[in-house]
Formats: sequence, structure tokens, C-alpha cells
Amino acid sequence: MNEDDVVEQTESMKSNEDVEKEAREYSQEYITELISAAKEYLPKTVWDHIHRRAVPKAGGKASGKSKRNARDTAAQEASSAASSTATVVPEVEAQLAQAQAQQTQKADDPCEVAKQKCESMKAKAAKSSESVVKADVEPFVGSRSKLTFVAASPGIIESVRKAALVGPTGRLFNEQYLEPLGLTRDDVAILYLVPNVLKSEDGKVREPTLEEIDKWAPWFSDQWNSVIERRERSDAPSVALGHTVKKSLSKLIDVTLPHPNSLGTKRTNQELVRKMEQLKRMLTARETGQL
Repeated sequence: MNEDDVVEQTESMKSNEDVEKEAREYSQEYITELISAAKEYLPKTVWDHIHRRAVPKAGGKASGKSKRNARDTAAQEASSAASSTATVVPEVEAQLAQAQAQQTQKADDPCEVAKQKCESMKAKAAKSSESVVKADVEPFVGSRSKLTFVAASPGIIESVRKAALVGPTGRLFNEQYLEPLGLTRDDVAILYLVPNVLKSEDGKVREPTLEEIDKWAPWFSDQWNSVIERRERSDAPSVALGHTVKKSLSKLIDVTLPHPNSLGTKRTNQELVRKMEQLKRMLTARETGQL
């Protein structure tokens, strides 16, 4: 190889090195431009994700630095939270202690105790008034009340007309119960265990349940005492119309008769005749003073 060939080869190698260097510089500038463009146009969350994954790999030192920064930041946040808790807890404890002291003071104050009892009684009274529905049919008391009839609950006609034992039921009552005894409406009192019409799911009128009777027990007790006070005689007999009333008022009832609406069968008609004879003897004995 002559001298000219060596010179030419050397210049060729230099030119290749220059090309590679220029290519590396261009590549680095291109990557930098890409990173800048990504940072500018990509959403922050996406850029942060790329930066966390790509940048530490480029140098190696950034990864360790980022981790140290993250640890320092976490330590600072924990320290801040601890100091905040340390300052807040005493304040909360002080507020709780103050509230407890006020509660204790109220409990020892006679006026405050009386006020709380009054509020409790008002709340119970309001709840009681809400739970009891207004009566559809008020008790009936004749001017010469000698006999008291008690039925379980009114029918639809009684509920609509706001009167006890009226309509077809009332006609049966007058013809089969009062006339054989020689009585009129003025001679009797009529009241219900539950003074509202009750219906089953199929829309038919039904008798009250034990729960419904218990619910209306305070109301019935008041009405019963009122009827007793207004009766002509304190020893006037009390008659249950149906066995539901008999079971509920066993100690107050003298005679149990079938309800007028249950008449029509041989059994109930015979029962009515037998019980009416018993009631007649009882009225006669009380009129003559033999009872």
C-alpha cells in the first residue's frame, strides 16, 4: 500500500466518524424535541407515567434520586400528619369534656329534669293521638237507658251514617231484639269495641282482631264509663252482640246474643229465642227487685 492509499483510507475513516457523530447528535436532538413535544401536548397524567418509566432508565441516577425524593416527601407528610393529630386531639378532648360537664349539670338541675319529663310526655301524647284513628260511630245512649248493647264494630251503613245499628241491621235489631222486650231505642245504649268499619283484603267487612281491640281499649273504657254514668239504673244488664265481644268483656257482660247480621240460620235463631227468654227474666227480676 502506497502513501496515497493510506492517506485516502485515513480520510475515509475520519469522514465515517464524523457522519456517526453527526448522526448521534441529530438523534439526541430529535429525542429531546420528541420529549418536549410530549410534555407539551400529552395530558399531565400520561406524561407523569411516561416520565416515571422512561427518564430513570436513561441515566440511572434519576431513579435513585426520585426514590429518595419520594421517601423524603412521604416522611414529611407523615410528620405533618402526626403533628396535626397531636394538636387536634387535645382540642377534641377538651370539647368532649365540656359537653359531658354540661350534660351532667343538666341532669342535676331540677328544672332541666322537669323540662325533659314534660317534653317526653308531650311526645308520648302526640304518638298516642297519631296511633288512634278518630271514631266513625260514636256511642248511642237513650234518654231512658235500661240496657246496654255492645257490638264488635260497625258495618258500612253505620259508618256512613255515623250512627249505631241503623239500616237493615237496625231494622232487625228493632224487630227481633227490642220489640220482644217491650223496649224502644230510648231504653237502650249501644257502643262498639272498635268504632270503625273494618275490611279484609277482598273488601268484605270483618270483625276486629285482638290487636285492634287492644288499640281501642282506652277509648272504649272511657265510653263505657260515660254510658254507665248516663244509664237510668246502675244495675242495668249489659248484652254482648256476638262472641267476640263476650270474649273481650267477659266480666262486664250479663247475656250474649247473636249479632243481628248472623240471624237466618236455624241454630242462631234458636239461640236468639233461648237467650231472649233469659234476658226477659233478668229484666223482670231487676224491675221487681228480686235480683
